[in-house]
Order: sequence, then C-alpha cells, then structure tokens
Amino acid sequence: MTHKTNLYAGWWVYAGLAGLGALLLLASFGGAGLWLAALLLAGGAVAAFAAWRGGFSPRRQLIAELSERGLHVHSHPPPASAPPFYPWRQIKSVRVLPRPGYWQTAIQTVDEPDRWQIVGHSLELAEQIAEIAGLAYDEHSKRPTPLGHEHYWR
Repeated sequence: MTHKTNLYAGWWVYAGLAGLGALLLLASFGGAGLWLAALLLAGGAVAAFAAWRGGFSPRRQLIAELSERGLHVHSHPPPASAPPFYPWRQIKSVRVLPRPGYWQTAIQTVDEPDRWQIVGHSLELAEQIAEIAGLAYDEHSKRPTPLGHEHYWR
C-alpha cells in the first residue's frame, strides 16, 4: 500500500520561467504590451495563490510508503543515502499539526523519543499510521494552536 502526499511540483519552475519570458516579451512591445504584461503578472499571482490554498507547494516534498514491515519516507529530490525506514514496532506516537492549507504529519520513535520526524502532509496518513502501529487517539494531549488543534496518537 502506498500513500502519496503532495508530490514535489518541479513543473512550477518551468511554468514560472515560461511566464517570465512571456512577461518580458509583452513588456518589450511597450504601450498596450505593458498593460498585457501587468495583467499576465496579476493572473499568475492569483493562480499561484489559488494553487497554494489548494495544497500545492514545492515545500511539500514527501512520499510516505506504508508496507507490512514499516514506514518508508521518500523525498524529492532523493537523498544521497537510502530513504529512512521506521518499523511499526518502533513508532511510539503520531502527531498532526495544522498548517496553512494542509496538515503536517510527524512520528516519534522509541529510538529518538525527543525528536519528531515529519513523514507527510495529511490527516489521513496520520490515521493510517496510527491504525497500523496500534496507537490510540489521545484526547487529553489535544492542544489548540492559532490554526486549529494538534492531534496525538500514542
């Protein structure tokens, strides 16, 4: 079973460069070209804001892969070493933090009890990890934040 969350949007770089090229081309015509360039820039800003609110962002670069043995965390671009692997029996707790437009999912392991490792960006992923790892929802650890409530499974 594979759970993918908000893949790295590398195509945004190419779209941005193409938009910048079109912007410079229109601006070079002068007169009405400047107005068209300004409209193109405003349209791009609105589209980028709408995409950001929809959950697309180059910052969200993780793919969590759930297997029978444990949790693999793949990032894009891939790291030089093998992706981190966390066996189910080592996962001590799961935390979900609200962020603007998405949920940040992190785990705490038996080996590193003071460190939260970000493994993805969705509430569904946290629920799946908690269910497979046999963790119960901890109602008493729920804490309010400016964007919502933190949720814990322990």
